[in-house]
Amino acid sequence: MSTIASTPVTATNEPAKARGPLQAIVRGTFRNWWRDALAQAVILALVGLLGASAALQYLGAAEEAAHRSEHQAEADAIFEAQPDRHPHRMVHYGHYVFRSPAPLAVIEPGVDGWTGRSIFLEGHRRNTPTFAASREASLLARFGELSPAFVLQVLVPLVLVLLGAGAIASERERGTELMLLAQGLPPRTLRLGKAIALAIVALSTLVPIALVGAVLALQGIEGGAPIAVLVAGHALYLLGWTALVVGVSARCSTRGSALVTLFVAWAALVVLVPRLASELTMATHETPLRAVVQIETARALHEVGDGHNGADPAFALFKD
Repeated sequence: MSTIASTPVTATNEPAKARGPLQAIVRGTFRNWWRDALAQAVILALVGLLGASAALQYLGAAEEAAHRSEHQAEADAIFEAQPDRHPHRMVHYGHYVFRSPAPLAVIEPGVDGWTGRSIFLEGHRRNTPTFAASREASLLARFGELSPAFVLQVLVPLVLVLLGAGAIASERERGTELMLLAQGLPPRTLRLGKAIALAIVALSTLVPIALVGAVLALQGIEGGAPIAVLVAGHALYLLGWTALVVGVSARCSTRGSALVTLFVAWAALVVLVPRLASELTMATHETPLRAVVQIETARALHEVGDGHNGADPAFALFKD
């Protein structure tokens, strides 16, 4: 703080002259976090969660891939061990196919838990995927599994709220903001410095997934474009939260009021809005039941005709 006070700045100074106070604000913000026991605990907990989620997701994805490969090999062996028969009968015999997890599932599982793990291919039938993890989980478990993406999308914004709620509100509450402004420090410089410090913390959480993505790209397992989109999307998301946190802190008179406001915003944007959007989508675009799909498919096949019966009038009309 003394460094800022010893360098008077006017609103008409050149950007090069304003760089010193801006850097001092960033350094002072990190110094305050370093001295704050709560900030230290929050940052350490965040680092631990990122590491634990990455390790658990990697081990889980590897185990799931091994299980699916084992089941696929077993299904292939059973299919190939059947006696020689007509190809049409083999189509009716059917075959199980297991979908391998995507390489980026170690970061973001995506819709893997909803799309199912396997499907039974069978002639004249439209079977749906089976063994979806979401059907076996409770509503609480469907909120999200502990993955790096879950930490970045849900927990990192909460950490930014805890760290940045008093970014400017605390300065105003202690009276130091008025002292800085009285010495010629532009308000935008103060806000920009606080935002840069918080943005550094936010973007540093992307380093682990960027490293994992780089390894996948270098090994040729995954293309660089999806990885770049994944990292860039999370970066924009966290920068948006950084701007929101600093903006709310700049408008509140105390750190407590800023913290309450940001907690409400976090609960609404991270918990409530996604859940309401999901329920609204299900209400407006109802997914038909599996039995209904099977009945509609059977009705459509009946209209086309039975291909096994050459005397079926509908099939004869179809051939004509």
